[in-house]
Amino acid sequence: MRKRNHYTSDGYNVSNHYNKLFEHKVITYSKGITARNIKKITEICSGKWGWCFERMEGNGDGNCVISFENKADLVSVMLSLDLSD
Repeated sequence: MRKRNHYTSDGYNVSNHYNKLFEHKVITYSKGITARNIKKITEICSGKWGWCFERMEGNGDGNCVISFENKADLVSVMLSLDLSD
């Protein structure tokens, strides 16, 4: 089966970072990540990053986890964005 790509209204492919996991991560405790935040994270980061879902005890649906190749990118994103939306 072919991977389906998802695009924002201005043509940005938000699927590029899905199901990628790196060493430095933050659990958002939300059900996903907005296309707006995906674009902003891409603009902020100098290294690779990704997002996925991880099942946590007591949360059958899983939580959105955003991970980064570089710790500095994680810190920059945490200081720049509200990831709870």
